[in-house]
Amino acid sequence: MPTANTSIISGFFRTFVKEASSDVLKDLLKFWTGWELPAKRLTLEVMRSRGYHHLPTSSTCYERLRIPNHYKSGTELRSDLHACLQSVETGFGLI
Repeated sequence: MPTANTSIISGFFRTFVKEASSDVLKDLLKFWTGWELPAKRLTLEVMRSRGYHHLPTSSTCYERLRIPNHYKSGTELRSDLHACLQSVETGFGLI
């Protein structure tokens, strides 16, 4: 994957974090790690997309957030991240 594309996606994510409210950041941490408190080490991975329907995913055990590389704008990424954050109250141990 080209480094330039990874840098662009990382920049979109950085902007999302800078502009997010404290509640959104709390939900992001919960989506990313399973907790509302920051972990020692958080990993962001820009990965090859499986198509435009491919949303960001997380591996909470490894504190890894995976963002597909198909995003052409920060608005698209922000929309999909907000969709993902709607799931933070469900899942293993939360039902």
